[in-house]
Amino acid sequence: MLDLLERELIPPTPPVYGLLFEHALGVSQVTSAVVDGAMRQSERTGRPLGQVLLEAVPGTGASAASLRLAEEPAVQLDRLGTSIDAASTSAGGHREALLATQRALRDPAGSRGTLRDVVRSAAAQHDTLIRAKGLLRSALAAARAELAATREQLAQAARDSQLDPVTGLPNRLGAEDVLLSTVDEAHKGGDGFTLVLVDIDRFKVLNDTYGHQAGDCLLREVGRALTSSVRSGEKVFRIGGDEYAAIVHDTHGAKLEGTAERLRRSVADIDLARCMGDAVVGNVTVSLGLAVFRASDSFTSLFERADSALYRAKHAGRNRWMVAD
Repeated sequence: MLDLLERELIPPTPPVYGLLFEHALGVSQVTSAVVDGAMRQSERTGRPLGQVLLEAVPGTGASAASLRLAEEPAVQLDRLGTSIDAASTSAGGHREALLATQRALRDPAGSRGTLRDVVRSAAAQHDTLIRAKGLLRSALAAARAELAATREQLAQAARDSQLDPVTGLPNRLGAEDVLLSTVDEAHKGGDGFTLVLVDIDRFKVLNDTYGHQAGDCLLREVGRALTSSVRSGEKVFRIGGDEYAAIVHDTHGAKLEGTAERLRRSVADIDLARCMGDAVVGNVTVSLGLAVFRASDSFTSLFERADSALYRAKHAGRNRWMVAD
């Protein structure tokens, strides 16, 4: 600001300083518009900015008294005080330095040297504030980025907690969340559905005979077979050691029977040699229990009915499906 005063022959009076101070801080749109307009006119006409500014703003004239920093009208100093207050509020923590500037400007015994020191001090304080503001912005940006990363980690942990690590299917927790919301929607008039529970027949024997690695391979193969057999919008879950669940759209008649048979046969078609070795002959089978949603069903009662149907399928000889009453 000091260089501007000297270069453009602008008298360093309190009104002029206040005007340029308001413009530099951006606390007054009106003041900034006046100064910007004067700068543009100076560039167009080649006239010194000081001359254009003195003509544009009454009360900033370069009289002998103003050059000696004689007292100016109180209203000019009050306006400067308001600008200082606004700057202090936005800067946060430099109010005393700005008030010292105001007191120096009120001193009618001041000189050009005094004003030079005041301007330099204010400029230094302004630079400090700008740097502090930049540091604060950087710190806030870093904090926001860290918060976003933490939120994403928590969201990923929540997603992982509902996934089975062996098959990649939603686990029992995920199945319960989906089934609860599906039951709630059905109670509100949504579409009906059927809960299917699937259990691998004699899985423990296979797992104990061929090892856990072969057993995990078979669990993945069954998961893929069931998933490939359901339609868009239908879901498959692994809810236990050798147990799966599915939510399907069909609810009665031949369509429901066709869905149950399609699920059973998809597992029967698995080539055991892929998991147990070429010496293994035969296939793996599953038993299924189906429960069609009823208006009187809760999450618990629906699950219990499907489980009861699965139990009956097991005791009827396995490798079959049963529909709950």
